[in-house]
Order: sequence, then structure tokens, then C-alpha cells
Amino acid sequence: MFLVLPQLQGPEARPARRSGSLKSARILRRLAAAILLASASATCARAFDISRADNVVAYWGSSTGQKSIGAYCDDSVDTISIAFLSVYFGTGHLPELTISYDCGGDVFANSELMNCASLAADIKQCQAKGKAVTLSIGGSGQPETNVFSSDATARSFADQLWNLFLGGTSSTRPFGDAALDGINFNIQDPTKLAGITAFVGQLNTHYKSASKDYLVTADVSCLFPDTAPWQSLGTILNASSLDAVYLRMFGEGPCDLSNYDDKSSWNFPTWAKWATTNSPNKDVKLYFSALGNPSVGIPTDYVDAARIGQIAAETRTQYKSFGGVVYWDAAAAVANNNFGAALKTALVSPASTSTTTSSSSPPTGSSASTASSPAKSDPSSATSSTSSSSSPSSSVEQTGSDSRAPASPFTSDNDAPSKSSNRTTIILAVLLPILAILAIFIGGLLWRKRRLHLQQQAADAPVASEPFYSYSGVDAGGVGFSPGKRGAEMRQQQHRLPVVDGVQPYLQQPHAGAGPTVVSSKSSYPSGKAPPPSSPTTGESYSGGPESSGSQDPEQFVALQSEMGRVGMSMQALLTSLARLRNPPGPADDVSDAGATNVPPPRYDHV
Repeated sequence: MFLVLPQLQGPEARPARRSGSLKSARILRRLAAAILLASASATCARAFDISRADNVVAYWGSSTGQKSIGAYCDDSVDTISIAFLSVYFGTGHLPELTISYDCGGDVFANSELMNCASLAADIKQCQAKGKAVTLSIGGSGQPETNVFSSDATARSFADQLWNLFLGGTSSTRPFGDAALDGINFNIQDPTKLAGITAFVGQLNTHYKSASKDYLVTADVSCLFPDTAPWQSLGTILNASSLDAVYLRMFGEGPCDLSNYDDKSSWNFPTWAKWATTNSPNKDVKLYFSALGNPSVGIPTDYVDAARIGQIAAETRTQYKSFGGVVYWDAAAAVANNNFGAALKTALVSPASTSTTTSSSSPPTGSSASTASSPAKSDPSSATSSTSSSSSPSSSVEQTGSDSRAPASPFTSDNDAPSKSSNRTTIILAVLLPILAILAIFIGGLLWRKRRLHLQQQAADAPVASEPFYSYSGVDAGGVGFSPGKRGAEMRQQQHRLPVVDGVQPYLQQPHAGAGPTVVSSKSSYPSGKAPPPSSPTTGESYSGGPESSGSQDPEQFVALQSEMGRVGMSMQALLTSLARLRNPPGPADDVSDAGATNVPPPRYDHV
């Protein structure tokens, strides 16, 4: 849609001013088009929404022969986490990436940090599609040096990652000008937990002052951290404001997805209770973490996409904190009959998968029946029964406080787990069309005002040259003025002069170098009257100049020309002068009015 403004037409639209007006119109049209284009983009591209319950996260970076990140940014995934930054303190005081992808073999000078600036375009392409791209740090096989000796060291490392990978600046940014969307802390060693709370707190400090939203997540064992060796992890989780926790449900034993039917071992309700009571961020989301291909782990730990979808459907109807599924990894999942696409389909179609589960895989145990059976027949009753079994009682004390306010669109206080809300997108989609309409309205007002101004200027413009009048003799009763055709039209349009003593003057365009010429004619005199001897009787012209022959005084015509220049100032003065020219008084003569009528008036015609 473009703003179309009519162009000024007619003589009042002077070329120079019309050019400026058209330039303003073009600017307004471009402004309106840009606003509507931004509105359409904001409406079509949904940004990543952490509040949803059907998000899918894929790890990328560790499979051999994998494609670039852009190859996996399709509708089946919502977040891609680059794995891993495995060395915290490497050569040249820079961290090191362990990515099984050929970035060209370049590293930054005096370090082992890979220069993967070639991935910047793919990362930004994913983000433009509404995907979040994060960096996963830690992982398995990390060196013993990956330990924060103090909280100050942890905060300094958080500052370094902010500058290298997120919203800061550095000359050694591995992904160039692409700013990732957050950090995922992959915790697999309970002996390397010191300083993590300070690290997360420092990241959140940077996030608060940023112009965009960032994530901080943790990938942990599904074993609840209330027994050795994970007690210290529980302390960290209770003190760290996280956006999401990925519960690793493979290779961990009783809490694995493969043991879902054993409700005595399935501990997700315990995690859900922690999320609403002890987590500093009460909107924290809990994800299942699964294998995307049996070949990347223990085959017996693999659960297919359809089954995960069924488990997710049952879980999210009971627990607000459920957020989605994480799988390892993107390339392996594609090789496994596109596991990621099947998983996404299962997550967004909970009705059919939930019905299948209720008939084919009934839970065992009386407590499990109380908690999950209502979910298969009535989601609302499932929610109420869950409140008595998994929600905190009134005597439970909530510890900690949310050190970072929920950031849109990554965090939300939405109570419905399946409801999609993106406040930023909604605001843009509503306001930008309004701004476009306002620009069109203002442009129309400015154009109208400009046109009226030009019309007023045209009406007030002075006549380009001074007029003069042509005269012709009439009967002896008076003096008249004979207009030319063009002069009469102009006088009637703009400058008609008032009638004075029965005389109606008309404007006539002047001719350069011309003056009045006296022409006498017999027909100009009344019947029975003869012209005086001094008047020509042959009809020849009299130029009125000094060289002309005749009894007329040339000075009188010079005087007439002078008086004619004063027509616009005093018509009465001109008429008086003309009467005086008709019968000029002599030194010894006393000419009466009656006698004056016997003197034929001269005829003045412009030649």
C-alpha cells in the first residue's frame, strides 16, 4: 500500500514550488510503505516464545558430516543450541570451541579459538525466522581446568562470553557480527559447580540493560538434586534465575523417559513442584531431554517421537511449567527419519496422542491413577487433582527471589501452558498500521494546505506590467474610452474600474514604443456641426509629436500622456484634464461650458 497524493494542476502550481511539494509527497509515500512493510514482517515472523508448551530445542555441532546451522532452521525446531564451548580458559586467555564443522580452519591469533564468522549469515537467518540460537558451554569431556576459582572469576568469564558471543563487542568474536540469543549451561560433572550462581547472576545483569531478550538455561540430570552427589546443584538452582531447565532423561536411570510408566520412579512432579516453589523464576520452564537417534546413546534409552508426544501431552495438561522437548542432535535426528519433524507434529497435536495413551498405556499404581487418569478425560479436573498431589502446600516456604524480571518474549506469566502470547509482536502489529494511516492523514492535510497557499499567492500576484488606455471620441455629450478586445477581457476578470460620470474605462495591454495618436473624422462630430479650422478634416493621423504639422499644440499631447499614466490614481483628475484639452482657455478668452460643447473632442486611438 502506498500513499498517493494528487499533484497540483493549473496555472497556480508554479514549477519550482510544485517540485518541492512532489518531493514531500514521495517522502510520505516511502514512509508509509516502510511502516506497512515493518508491520507485515512483525505479523508474519513469530519470535521465539518461552511461554509455550510445545517448543523443540535441537543441539547442533557435534555430529560428523553435519550441515551448516541454516540447514536445520525449519518449522520443526524453535531453538538451536551450539555445542560446545568446552574449554573456559584456553590459550591467550580465550575460551575454545569444540565444533565438528569446518569453519575454514582459522583460529584467532595467539589462541585456539575458532573463527567461524562464516556462520554469521546462517545464525541471523535462523533468528529472522523466529528461532533462538544459543551457545552451550561445558558438556562431557571438559578439562579439569573448567572450574571457577572464585565468584569474581565466574563473573569475569560471564563478561567475556557477553563480549565474544552475545551483545558485547570484541575483536575476537567467533561468529562475527551475529549476536547469539543466550547461554545454555550443560552440567554433567557435580565437581565443577563452584561459581555458577555468580556466573548466571552476571549474565542476567547484562541481560537487563540489553536492547533485545536473552536466555540463560541449564541442562542437568533428571535425578532430583536432593541426594549425593547433586546436593550442591540444588543449592545452585535455588539461587539462580533461569529461563528453562533441560532435564536429561536418557542414561540417568529411573527418571528416564523409557521409565515413564513406572510412576514410582517418574519424578517430573517433584521438578514441577520445585519450579513453582523454590525456583527464583516462578515462570521457569521444564523440558524433556531425549535422544534424537538411538545411535547417539544407549539404544535402550531411545524413545520414539510419537511416544514422547504422548508423554508430553499428558504432562502439559497437569503442569504449567512444562515447556517442550530437547533432543540430541540435529544431524542425527534428520538421519533418523527426520525425528525432529515427527516430534514437533506430536507436540502440537496433543488431542490425538493423549487419547491414544489413555487406551494403550494406562499408568500403574494408585497414586498415579489419581494424578493422571483425569487428564485423559477432563483436563480441568486433571488440573484440580494435580493441585493436591504436586502443587506446594500452604506451609511450604518459598525461598529466593527472582533477581531478573521476566523478559518478553522469552518469559511470560501466562497461566495457560498451550496459549501463545508474544506481546512485542502484538504491539507492533497493532501500532504500525495506525502509524501508517496517521502518516497518510497528515500528508493529505499538508498537501491541502500547500495547495491553498499557492492559490492565494496566485490571486494576490501583481499584474506584470502597467496598463494604459485607448480612447475614442463619442457624441458631443461626453468623452468615452474604446477598449481593445484583450484589454476588455482582462479588465472584466480582475481589475474592472468603477464608472465615473458615465465613463467606463477598460484595460488594454500596452505596446512597446507606442504613444497616443490623434485621428479626426467627420463622423465624430454632431450633425450640422463643422470642425474648427485647426482640426484636420481629411482623416489623416496626427502623431502628436513635435515634428507634426497642424494647429494642435504638441505640449498638450505630452500633457495628455502624462495624465494618462495617472489613471490608476485619480480618474477624476484624468477626466478633468481631458475636458481641459477639449477647450483649452486662452489668456484673454473666457470659454463657457455651453461653448465648449461646440468644440469637437479629439479622438485618441492607440496605434
